Amino acid sequence: MNRKILSVLLVLLMKISISSAQIHLDSANANLHIVGDRFTLQHATVQVINTGITNLTSVVAERSIVSLAPGHRAYFCWGVFCYDTLTNLSPHAQTIVGGAANGSFLGYLNPYNSAGTSVVDYCFYDNTGASDTLCLRITYDITTGIHDPQGNSFSLSAAYPNPSDWMTSVTYNLNSAKDAHL
Repeated sequence: MNRKILSVLLVLLMKISISSAQIHLDSANANLHIVGDRFTLQHATVQVINTGITNLTSVVAERSIVSLAPGHRAYFCWGVFCYDTLTNLSPHAQTIVGGAANGSFLGYLNPYNSAGTSVVDYCFYDNTGASDTLCLRITYDITTGIHDPQGNSFSLSAAYPNPSDWMTSVTYNLNSAKDAHL
């Protein structure tokens, strides 16, 4: 019985959100480490490549939460669809043409102003029965904010919600009395 062989590679793009201070990639183990602050939505962009010559018509993304720090919420987007925190398997499959790539996957972590480390696994496979599966582990290391040993530290969050129709909020913190303009 002939089996369709699925050869899919992950290429992790060094694309990070504005808040991510560092990103490290261990390609041999398919691990991605993102460091960011607790005020900003963090994300990782992943490109899935079909290295075969046959089109893959039903590639799905599956999320498995290894650990979430208190207050953190993880969700993902695959194709043009984004899924809430309760969805673990993308109900909408993507087609990846032979030799082509799909760079539409985004793994998000919203820390909701909480520091801590969260770990999420994502696996990609052809839902039509092919046996190959490719998995990636993303570790989100959310720090407490900007640290300045001289006592001049401050923090400023991104505007939320953004975009907004009529009102948005920005969180800021000054550790000492200073002149500041917002």
